[in-house]
Amino acid sequence: MDYRFTALLIIMFTLLTLFAKPAYPKNEYLTNGTNSCRTGEVDVRIETENRDNDYRHYNYDNNYNNNNDNDRLSVTYRHYIGTACTKEFRQVQQ
Repeated sequence: MDYRFTALLIIMFTLLTLFAKPAYPKNEYLTNGTNSCRTGEVDVRIETENRDNDYRHYNYDNNYNNNNDNDRLSVTYRHYIGTACTKEFRQVQQ
């Protein structure tokens, strides 16, 4: 029988065990829940509201046209109280 392929596999496994470095786990994909390091966030919002109300009655003296446009700009900052984001936590996560 021809054992060249088996010998090649044995040599490759031997080289892999001699020169491979250990793999250390990282939690890069766990960025939500307790593994996130967030102390606060800023939210910016722009809103536009168009009001076109026309009230028509049988009496012409009682008609009402309302054309209001409301524009709002709001900036919100949220600060998390009791966050676990300390220097030691960041060093462990990195």
